[in-house]
Amino acid sequence: MNFFYQFITKDAGRNDIMDQKERLTSDISDYDKAIGIYEEVLDYATKNNNPGDIEFYGHMIDFMRSKKDEAEAELQQLKSA
Repeated sequence: MNFFYQFITKDAGRNDIMDQKERLTSDISDYDKAIGIYEEVLDYATKNNNPGDIEFYGHMIDFMRSKKDEAEAELQQLKSA
């Protein structure tokens, strides 16, 4: 399955078979993968001096990092409860 399609749709059925901690751990892993992909593409865009792509991929990296931080905070909160 296409990674980004799965990432965007959150694979609706998987929430039924995973508890919240497993889901958050999986989400954090997905965010790490997405960050890595966007960093590679950003590097390519930088080498080719493409300002639009540089801005877009930079924004997506920041967004994925913020989502990862949110998921990590929520997971930590669940672990301490």
